[in-house]
Amino acid sequence: MFIAPCLAVLALLPAPKIDSFEATLKATSYAYKADKDGDYHVELSWDEEKRSQLVLIRGKGTLITEPKQQDTTSRELWAVCWQGKEKPSAEIVEKLALKHYKLGAFQLEKGSSGTWSAYYRVDVPEDAPASFLRQAIRITAEAADDMEKELLGTDDF
Repeated sequence: MFIAPCLAVLALLPAPKIDSFEATLKATSYAYKADKDGDYHVELSWDEEKRSQLVLIRGKGTLITEPKQQDTTSRELWAVCWQGKEKPSAEIVEKLALKHYKLGAFQLEKGSSGTWSAYYRVDVPEDAPASFLRQAIRITAEAADDMEKELLGTDDF
């Protein structure tokens, strides 16, 4: 008897708002998790090589404005391929600078904790179709994993 009024009240509550980008991410068929900051984590693995790579996707879009153009929003995808407490060697920097893929680029930065990180980064329009987002995630994972293998010979990220 008590259940029916509760169900009636629940039916009146607004449905949770679904982020259109998250719906697109879901449509890629990649499994993902969202962290407490709203960023998405997608882990790809390659069974034949027994390797994996974590791709992070910024939970909030970045507004891109250009004079006389319609504003657009992009999402940042990145995957770490090297980290160290010391500034990377000239050999590592050169390898990062000379490797090119169809989409995105390697970047190097020193974090607030003082740790240096090299990662592969791609920016994707927030309204990109799932097929494009799926390719961008795969390219990001493969580029970072290939560089990690070349620089470290490990599967840490």
